Amino acid sequence: MTLAIYRLSDRLPKDEAMREQLRKLSIEAVGDLIMGNYRLVQKKIDIFLAYFKICRAQKWVREINWLILENECLSLSHEAAILDHKREEEEKVPSVEKEKSLMSHNIKRGSLIPDNHEKPNGTSLRQKKILDELKLKRSVKMSDLIPLFKNTVSERTIRNDLQFLLKQDLINKKGARKTTTYFLE
Repeated sequence: MTLAIYRLSDRLPKDEAMREQLRKLSIEAVGDLIMGNYRLVQKKIDIFLAYFKICRAQKWVREINWLILENECLSLSHEAAILDHKREEEEKVPSVEKEKSLMSHNIKRGSLIPDNHEKPNGTSLRQKKILDELKLKRSVKMSDLIPLFKNTVSERTIRNDLQFLLKQDLINKKGARKTTTYFLE
């Protein structure tokens, strides 16, 4: 997220104070995450969201970029809330129980399912959605896929999914950069 904020803030005017505020806040948020100060992270994310509204109104950067970054911040805030709750629960558990819970045989089978819920053939639900869109439209560009995921994943994630599908020879591509078109084999 910090890298994304740096890249996006590079597009702001050089003399704009918001540019440095965003960067400073992102570094502080990383420090809070490392130190386990999850509630501070959540407060900083609230500040980020306010800053994003201000920047969005200035129209320095495309709206979609702010929306994607906002979504990433909200995801991080949610994860910080979960981690904070887990820490509170762990503090309530007696030390003997803590040792037991760290043993690998206490982990339930299937409890570590990745977010993209991998299918047996190796493709994720996101990738299946991309394939379904290709079956429907015959060919797509990145600009067609971004709204498909309603800003729930970054452009980078979509590109990674497309690269995976290309490597699996499930799709082909034509063109480069913004003119790249993906189609079924």
